[in-house]
Amino acid sequence: MTLCYFFILLILAYGADRYNDSKQSKKVSEQNAKSNEIKLKKATLREISRKQGELTVLEIAQGLKTSNTRGVNEIEQNQIRELYKEILEVNELSKVRVDALMKVL
Repeated sequence: MTLCYFFILLILAYGADRYNDSKQSKKVSEQNAKSNEIKLKKATLREISRKQGELTVLEIAQGLKTSNTRGVNEIEQNQIRELYKEILEVNELSKVRVDALMKVL
């Protein structure tokens, strides 16, 4: 009888271990996917920064209207703001410090 309980307990422990492993690997996979998505967004922002200039991108992110930002079309300005919001996980860029914006680039 004790031997039967031992094997039942062994099977249950093995099943629980497999379940925890699959749950943890799924979590790691989701974190890797999110990390890759953020890297892609940063790369896109850096590409725009190379094209438009780092100062111009920072001014757009802060919502400043300068002679630099007037040369960038509205669609690209919105794209820059949205990329920053998604990377920094904020809703409003006006409250983000400049050093945090520069770190992304």
